[in-house]
Order: sequence, then structure tokens, then C-alpha cells
Amino acid sequence: MTRAVRIIAWKEMRAFLRERILNWTLLFTVLFSTIFISWQFGSTGLLVGPLVAVFAGFYLFTWTAFNGERLNKTLPSLLAAPIGMRELFLGKIIAVFIAASPVGLLGLAISGAIAWFRFGELPSSSTIVAALVTIPIWGIVLSELLGLTYVLFGNPFILRLLMIFVLVGILNLGSTGELNVSALSPAVLIPTGILVAALLLVLIGRLDRERVVRT
Repeated sequence: MTRAVRIIAWKEMRAFLRERILNWTLLFTVLFSTIFISWQFGSTGLLVGPLVAVFAGFYLFTWTAFNGERLNKTLPSLLAAPIGMRELFLGKIIAVFIAASPVGLLGLAISGAIAWFRFGELPSSSTIVAALVTIPIWGIVLSELLGLTYVLFGNPFILRLLMIFVLVGILNLGSTGELNVSALSPAVLIPTGILVAALLLVLIGRLDRERVVRT
């Protein structure tokens, strides 16, 4: 990790800490959604709860990291600095990952407590791997896609709409019990997620700075 990446990551982490309304909103959203899902979905909630929590965290922190640059009109000056687009994105994504990962832990803890209290079940090792490894890796992919659409188009409306459909689909599969740990095979999804994240970083490194500034 280069010095520039560390500086950007540290800058974003401090910005996240100052966003008290965002943090409280995320906390209440995760608490409400995870408790509701875990209570209604039974054992499936052990997976769906952390899944919704992690993606909510990645989405909100990515929105803060990238959209804030446009709202504050600091993106052109940031792009004028002697750092590459890949370093800029990597610093922001690392900050988002650090900030959003505890949300997944919270979701897993709540889901596990409710499953044990209500159904006498505890998360399996496969569920823990899915909640703490597989899902966060794909959260990074989501963060990169959101960052790209914010930087290139300013308003990722289509991606937001797609996320809503995906979330509704996850909730529907969870309610019917069709979404389970076997559907999130770590042997396939972990290396695939890492590969997709790496390819997106390569693509980001090839972005035209002038086009981004004009957007």
C-alpha cells in the first residue's frame, strides 16, 4: 500500500466519523432490518441478516466517499493531485471496507442471538465464512461499481434501481428458504469476487481524468 493510498484512506475514515447522522441512520437501519429478518426468516435469517447489513454499510459509506467529492466540488482538485485514479479509488475502497466490515459483524451477532434464542440454532462455520468473507468481498465489488458510476455519471440511478431489485429478490428468496449457505459457495464466489474486484481496479486505472472532471 502506497503512502498516497494510506492518506486517502485515513482522510475518508475521519470523514466517516464526522457523519453522525449517517452512522446513526445506518445503525438503526441495520438493527431494525436484521432483527426483523432474523425473527421472520428463521435459520435463513442467519445469512440474509448479515447480507443486508453488509450491503447497506457498503452502499452508504461509498455514497459518502464519492458523492461527497461532487457535492463539495473537490473532485477536480483531487484528480489534479499527483496520484493515479487507481490509488484514489483504492484508498476510498479500503476506508469503506474498514468502516462497513463491523456492520457485518453486528448483523451476524444479532442474527445469531435471535436464532439461538428463538430457534435454538447457532451460525455454522459456513455461515460465518459467508457473512465475514464472501459477502464483504462482493461488497467491495459493489463499492467499486458505485464509485465508478458516481465519478463517471454523477448519479448512479440505474445501479440504485438494480440494487433495489436485487435486495427485493434476496428478501423473497430468504422468505421462502431458497437462499442458504450452499447458494453462496465460497470455493466459487470468493475467488470470483476477488477477480472481479481486481479487474475493476484495472479498468479504473485506465479512466480518462479529463472526462471525469468534465462529467
